[in-house]
Amino acid sequence: MMLKIFLIVGLLLTTNFCLSQDTGKNEKIISVMSTVYFETDSDQFYHDSRKTIEDLFLFKNGSVVKQIILTGFCDERGSNSYNKDLALRRVKNVQDFFNSKGNFDPSIFEIHVRGELNPGDLEYFEGDYQLNRRVQINVSYEYPDSTLLNRNRDSEVIAVESQEKSLQKISSKITDSLKLNDKLVFNNVIFYPGTHRLREISYPVMDSMINSLMIHKKYEIEIQGHICCNGYNEPGLDKDTGQWNLSTARAEQIKRFFVKYGLDPTRFTTIGKMANFKTGKSDFYDRRVELRITAIRENETEKE
Repeated sequence: MMLKIFLIVGLLLTTNFCLSQDTGKNEKIISVMSTVYFETDSDQFYHDSRKTIEDLFLFKNGSVVKQIILTGFCDERGSNSYNKDLALRRVKNVQDFFNSKGNFDPSIFEIHVRGELNPGDLEYFEGDYQLNRRVQINVSYEYPDSTLLNRNRDSEVIAVESQEKSLQKISSKITDSLKLNDKLVFNNVIFYPGTHRLREISYPVMDSMINSLMIHKKYEIEIQGHICCNGYNEPGLDKDTGQWNLSTARAEQIKRFFVKYGLDPTRFTTIGKMANFKTGKSDFYDRRVELRITAIRENETEKE
């Protein structure tokens, strides 16, 4: 169930999640997944998605791009034929941007046009048109064995490993020994500025959180949303809705993900903490989500 998140959106902004396969020929295949998003009725991806694509060019140590798979989607508004044409144009624009950076052989591209997504589709995000207007990207690299790679490791490869370690830490945070009012902080659940929309890099983190909460079913949890840059008790504006409830909207977005992927909605409440509890570190760390244990259901058994 939880693997659907990886199948649907992948990750990745400045750190990337990789799936590797040993070819047995002193080399490995790395698959990197990412997603870029689009405005309504537009084939132009968001400007900050340029960095999402550029960050796919990570492995410089003798690596070769073997395949780029692009899959285009639309939300369910509009006719089937219009949406298929729009999805194709979106894919072509992403392909053109790749070529502007690397001048790739056309044969390495594999194009899929899904068109509109509807409720019930595996990849569909209910109630969020923005997440359904996207192009999924899967890039496969062939690169030398890690013993060779380690001789000249760059910062991006280290970032990949840091991401994997952070996912492991999430599993270790959510255990069966938590107590009432224990609080778990997740700084790597990141939102687009001024909105309740999660950045792509957050999806692997969400996947790990949901997996852990599936196992440890006894906890009732308050999801606390925080924002960075306002004064005490000053609400933040959600640019997507025009409402002054940004910290609450972010907490509710996390709950929507939890429920969509099979968690019991009665386990979760939401609250917006505005910018009242700053970390003292930086704006990045103030934009965060925290989970507080509000009750423990003693009759719930842990899932094996």
